Amino acid sequence: MCLLCNAADKSRDHLFQDCSFSFDVWSLLAGRLRFQPLRSWEGTLTQMINLPRGKPLTLLSLLAWQAMIYWRMNETLGYTPIRFAQWT
Repeated sequence: MCLLCNAADKSRDHLFQDCSFSFDVWSLLAGRLRFQPLRSWEGTLTQMINLPRGKPLTLLSLLAWQAMIYWRMNETLGYTPIRFAQWT
């Protein structure tokens, strides 16, 4: 069970597409970095690959995306000590 939303089994597709909590976090980061967040894993990969090279905003976008992957994978592996869904 997803520790973030308690709505579905843990999977890459759930964490990157369907989990409302993680998508809200990603949407907040993406909005601040001035790009449209996507719910598709493949679409997000393409979006990150096609960012303009050598721009500070591009570097920040890639770092934010990598941080989201790291955070989500830690959640998947059970390293999150509390259930975030209980905060809502």
